[in-house]
Amino acid sequence: MVDQNALRYLTNVEQFYFGRGNYLANNETVGKQFISWLQDEYISKGLNIRDPETWAEFTRTFTGLVNETSFYKIEQLVSTTMGRVQNMGQTLSLYEAGIKRYQIVGPSTFPICAHCKSMLGRKFDVQVAATRLARTLEKGFEKPDDLPPFLSNKYTADQVTEMSDAELQAAGFETPPYHPKCRHRKAAVD
Repeated sequence: MVDQNALRYLTNVEQFYFGRGNYLANNETVGKQFISWLQDEYISKGLNIRDPETWAEFTRTFTGLVNETSFYKIEQLVSTTMGRVQNMGQTLSLYEAGIKRYQIVGPSTFPICAHCKSMLGRKFDVQVAATRLARTLEKGFEKPDDLPPFLSNKYTADQVTEMSDAELQAAGFETPPYHPKCRHRKAAVD
């Protein structure tokens, strides 16, 4: 099933969304091709980068990218990007459904990092998250510095544990991913 909200957001995201000084951000043509591939293949068709046929197609399409980096880094880029886009889409879905609050859900057992463990069950205001997302999309991702940082880059896990839900939301960390390949998502509370 196609995640229409993820697809809608993906079409609004500039090619610079995909990284801090990496080969995609440095090559506008490849960046746009990558966005198109994610939209057409990964979201619309529901393909999985770990599937051998999908990987073979990706390798043919992005030979230069594959030659420059490892499968792990490419898979990390794809899964983190899709996690962010899906969480952006979910914010809109919750807002459009009139949901007031959501909580962070996801795996609670190994492998889970200390940051994510401290975020499980945290509750955030949907309207605040949707307003922040609208401002970010309106501004556009014109420079890598415009991207929301990862939680793990800003605070230690101990600091996160000490912070209230309101403090985390005020700091802009109400939405996963909290680090590359983060598997956590949102669930409506009320």
